[in-house]
Amino acid sequence: MPFIQIPQSGINKRIKASALKFLELVLAATLATTAKDKNTPTYAVVFKAFKRVLVQDSTNVQLNPKLAKYFPGSRNQKKTTSAMLKIQSVIDLVSERFCHFAITAFTQNDQKASLLILQLVRQGDLIIRDLGFLVLAVLKAIQLKGAYFLSRLKYGIVIYDADGETPFDLLAALQKYGRLDRDVCIGAKEKLRARLVAIPVPEAVAAERRRKAKANPALRDSIPAKNI
Repeated sequence: MPFIQIPQSGINKRIKASALKFLELVLAATLATTAKDKNTPTYAVVFKAFKRVLVQDSTNVQLNPKLAKYFPGSRNQKKTTSAMLKIQSVIDLVSERFCHFAITAFTQNDQKASLLILQLVRQGDLIIRDLGFLVLAVLKAIQLKGAYFLSRLKYGIVIYDADGETPFDLLAALQKYGRLDRDVCIGAKEKLRARLVAIPVPEAVAAERRRKAKANPALRDSIPAKNI
């Protein structure tokens, strides 16, 4: 099979704003299609109550060490700096389009990037993000804009009953009922109103999480004594 080598200069001339936009649209459509499960209803059915469903996430890309000056990454014990960049993105699952797509420094962690969503969110949106982006003040701001959020609960966050005053013992409730779906307030200061949903995971997943927690001193105290 013949091999045709395209000069670097030729590629550079063709990578214009229109080409980048095309690639962005292709990537967004591919990600949205991949995220769909053929055994579940379409987004139009699942998310019909929301105008947009914005998923915010990031990924790290390892680079050649020679680029460490421009894209510094983590440092090892020998104080050698690797080269790494971070891609921050926000995609709307309904329209299958990116609302934000940017290359940032590796040091721009998800906590810092959490505020970005406030520039994009509109009334009636649903925001889905992982624990890395969880900042209670940002979640409160999302609510004030008339939007909604879906996030896992970070260990250590104080939970109150819906009255915002009575402490809620999550572990005791789970041991008693096995699952939960109730209104609560989260955050010692914020007391943010939220719907707390807890369902059991498969035993294999639970066992793996307990194994990781036992190996992590910071999480060991979160495991019920009977499971240690």
